[in-house]
Amino acid sequence: MDKIAKEIKLQVPIYTYYYPISKFLKWLSNGVIDNLKDIDLELTLEWLTQATSSKSGATKINYKNALLNFFEFLVW
Repeated sequence: MDKIAKEIKLQVPIYTYYYPISKFLKWLSNGVIDNLKDIDLELTLEWLTQATSSKSGATKINYKNALLNFFEFLVW
C-alpha cells in the first residue's frame, strides 16, 4: 500500500488520509492492543499526542480528521 500511495500522491491527495491511518495501524500492530475492540478514545488520543507533537497545527487537525473519518467508515 505504501508504494501505491507514493505513486499516486501527485494525482490524488491521498496522503492526507492514508499516511496518518497507516502510521496509526502500524503503531497498533506493534503489540499495543490484542483486539480491535480495545481501541478507545484514550488510546487514540495517546497516539495523536505522540505522533503530532512536533507537527504544525494544520497537520494535527489533518491527523485527527483522518482518524475520525476512518472510524466513522468502520462504524458505517
